[in-house]
Amino acid sequence: MDVVYRGLDYAELTRFFLWDKVARAVRHKLDPEAITLEVEWLQRGASRATGERYAPRNGLAGSSLRRRFRDVKRRLLRRRLNETTRRHIQTKRQLHRKPVIYAPTSTSRTQSLLHSATEADELLLVENEDPIFLNWDERAIKRDPTSLTLSGTDQRFCLYPSSRWGKQDRSFARALYRGMLRGLQQLDVTLVEADAQFLQSQISAQPPRIDRFREELRIIGPDAIVLYADNHPPFQEYVLLARQMGIPSIMIQHGLDCENHCLDNAYASDIAVWSETRLRRYQNDSQSKPRRLHITGNPEFDPLAAVVPDAEGEFWLWMSRPHEPQKCFSPSRFPQEGLEIFRAILGAVGELPNVQLVVKPHPFDFTDLYEAALRESVVKDRVKIVDEPVRALIPHASVVVSEDSTAGMEAMFWGKRLVHAHFASSPPVLPFVAYDAALPGFSPDQLRESLRFSESMNPQDVERMQKAQQSFLEDYAGPCDGQSAARVLAFIAEVLDDSRAPLSRRS
Repeated sequence: MDVVYRGLDYAELTRFFLWDKVARAVRHKLDPEAITLEVEWLQRGASRATGERYAPRNGLAGSSLRRRFRDVKRRLLRRRLNETTRRHIQTKRQLHRKPVIYAPTSTSRTQSLLHSATEADELLLVENEDPIFLNWDERAIKRDPTSLTLSGTDQRFCLYPSSRWGKQDRSFARALYRGMLRGLQQLDVTLVEADAQFLQSQISAQPPRIDRFREELRIIGPDAIVLYADNHPPFQEYVLLARQMGIPSIMIQHGLDCENHCLDNAYASDIAVWSETRLRRYQNDSQSKPRRLHITGNPEFDPLAAVVPDAEGEFWLWMSRPHEPQKCFSPSRFPQEGLEIFRAILGAVGELPNVQLVVKPHPFDFTDLYEAALRESVVKDRVKIVDEPVRALIPHASVVVSEDSTAGMEAMFWGKRLVHAHFASSPPVLPFVAYDAALPGFSPDQLRESLRFSESMNPQDVERMQKAQQSFLEDYAGPCDGQSAARVLAFIAEVLDDSRAPLSRRS
């Protein structure tokens, strides 16, 4: 079938939907019994992904004619309110003579950076206060307004969805869903039932959500959009829409490549990366090439430039990666891997009576399973499961256990003794051990052995590891001189300057 619909390539837009589902189908094919627990966890977590908070409304009273009349009035009112918001933003733009940036999925990573630019009076920032994010509930997408704020004012504005989701959209979504299942079957891939049902929800919700995003961009009319990812919804949807509408999209790298292949393609028009490692990979592997690809470092690491390495501490710290089924993108990644790692660490704690353990689970991990395992452990009095920020914990740790995670690299700023835990049969994604920046923990026995060795490392061992960690930071974190935020802001200013330049100058 033709997967280009209303000018957008849904072969690209739906890739993300299959990352975890195809991996799970492969696991199921190889060993159906092994994923029984995983499917239970998948169904348990489905409510969060499908937007459970949106309950169906009761049937509407009154005749069909009255309902239609009321719906027409509602659409006219929403158009009028949307037009008022558009005019207000354009008036502010003309009054202040500044470019407008839209941050549709702003986070703490981008907020402080963009707010510093607005405080310096360099741009006008429009932020989405309640982004739809990964919402697969069509009722919410077609009903709930988008709440916006504009820098320099306390006034909030609302954009209202246009209800254009019609028969043609539904027909395309159904055909796309059936086509994807047929294509997978030709590759001898059969999705588990729960995944097939969820895939249908994801595909059905995508066209109306994209309509909403298109309306946002039309009304706001930004000179650029800023996001912290570009290769999966909703970020990818904004990026491809912006490309269609001639709007630059600026992506600021927010993490390391913690999965194989999932970050091969770059979609944003202008990308700020931390280091040459990511830059080279985009240049070599991405089918589409960004217009700009600059090394800036990570503004989040600016405060760490002054950190003095100190391998001493009071406890072991395990920082887990995501283990929810929806985050297991490789066929060899089992959600149970985190629990197996935890049990191996508890075994090592049991061998060393003076060791205290602190566990910092990832937000997309199974904290309740760890708590249940801990209640049955003989070392439960020496273990705490916490929800504190990573940077509040690392300075006080003596040994850090990390999986394929950016948090493991952050521990290197403090020069901590690092152990890389990875029980999947595929090689680890991050080369912590290949750099000699961490000890290997690629099986339960090896993890326990490395933890025991970490306690006996002499000053020379620690110094060798810290030098290796500095090499890793140079290659993966990029310039850590406290000036990354300034470089990113200069990069954004360059993009904006070019987007507002006359066409003759751009060429």
